Amino acid sequence: MFWAEVLLSGSPGRRAINGPPPLLDARVTGPLPDKVTWRADSRGIVLLAEPIFYDHMPTPDELATPPFTAAITVSGQVTSRDGRFHPRLFTVPLNADRIAYVPLYRSAVTTRFDEAGGLAVSLRYADGAPAAWAVATLTCTRTGKTFTFSGQANERGDLLVAMRGLPPPPASSASDQMTMTVVAPATHAPAPPIADPDALSARRIRLGASGGFTDSVTLPFTRGQVLTATDRNVPFVTLEA
Repeated sequence: MFWAEVLLSGSPGRRAINGPPPLLDARVTGPLPDKVTWRADSRGIVLLAEPIFYDHMPTPDELATPPFTAAITVSGQVTSRDGRFHPRLFTVPLNADRIAYVPLYRSAVTTRFDEAGGLAVSLRYADGAPAAWAVATLTCTRTGKTFTFSGQANERGDLLVAMRGLPPPPASSASDQMTMTVVAPATHAPAPPIADPDALSARRIRLGASGGFTDSVTLPFTRGQVLTATDRNVPFVTLEA
């Protein structure tokens, strides 16, 4: 099982972690099959089975048979000692090839805006609690092509979304209409110390502290700017509690 980095622009997915090996602390918290142990390092988690001893010369078929043929699910958590990535819980099924990936979201410390700009806002629930670990996705469409960008809030609900890869707009348009949606943990009071990004649920949102909630909001975005909530005359983006 390998650590990976969430693709924050383009199609949803993952990529190999750029830069030096990350400093991660990981542990498996869920049950594993009998006589299977685990070991974690900067690349991921490996499962180790006890050796099989034969009282005879093993046949080629015996040697080719893996010690476990049933599906294995690995549950645990991983945190970043150098602050490059947000902590997360994970529950990952291992199929026949025993290979899986756990994608990590970059933290605000290592999120960089390039010439395309980005979004910097605070996410709050209607009761004022921070929307810790919520994930926001922004999409826009130009001449039939969709561009997608995402980011994860920290424990204080602070969110950065870099628009890396957004090309200059056509001459006929000065800005894009970004559609924003948010998923968040099922409970927020108190704020969870860690969450599983793969287990978040959709939340209705609104701009500011008043008004109705909708499944998404639209934000005009001009390439190159760093769009904040105050640019929309509101203090934050609110999630329905």
